[in-house]
Amino acid sequence: MKAVFAATIALAALFSASTAQQTSLDFSSTELSAPLDTTGETVGADADAGAEVGAEATVVLTARNSFTNSLVRQQVLFAVNDRRKAAGLPNLCLNYKLMKAAQLQANYLAKTNSITVTGENSTSPSDRGRAAGFNSTGLAELVGAGYTKPADMITAWFGSADSKNILLGNYTHIGPGYTVDAKQQYVYYWAVDFSSSAGEECSGLAA
Repeated sequence: MKAVFAATIALAALFSASTAQQTSLDFSSTELSAPLDTTGETVGADADAGAEVGAEATVVLTARNSFTNSLVRQQVLFAVNDRRKAAGLPNLCLNYKLMKAAQLQANYLAKTNSITVTGENSTSPSDRGRAAGFNSTGLAELVGAGYTKPADMITAWFGSADSKNILLGNYTHIGPGYTVDAKQQYVYYWAVDFSSSAGEECSGLAA
């Protein structure tokens, strides 16, 4: 099974990469559809210290700054911030609106067994960010599949110049999404959104 990934920076730069092919993607703006229902589970060999392997189907928007972070999301945050720290850059913090937007895309990837930043009804990352209520003029997104651990997914993205530019970009907030569907080809599906906004706050964890 091949692991694959793709990235986009809002509507300005777009690429998709895999070990086998380059893919052209298209954007248009419409309303979001409901996300795919998924269930969570923990497996032994692929889970470090009991790492979560399942993912929520939706991100419940609770009171501000009180979002309950999954272990997988925390591990994505730590892995990204480790790379940023090594490059002399400030840490990112989680944002529940970006997590909602990213989770929608991760669910869509699992539902369609695809690796694309174009979502349900041809929505773009910026469309999904706006629909989630994130107050920003631009949003970057990384997507991938087949990697069982957050650190491995981040390492794969870091190996691509365009993805690395997003990981080390001038952003303040991050929102990881993650879905597992054992019936699909790649099983593990990832979407991580990045953005900046002076009007948005952190949702709990920022280390």
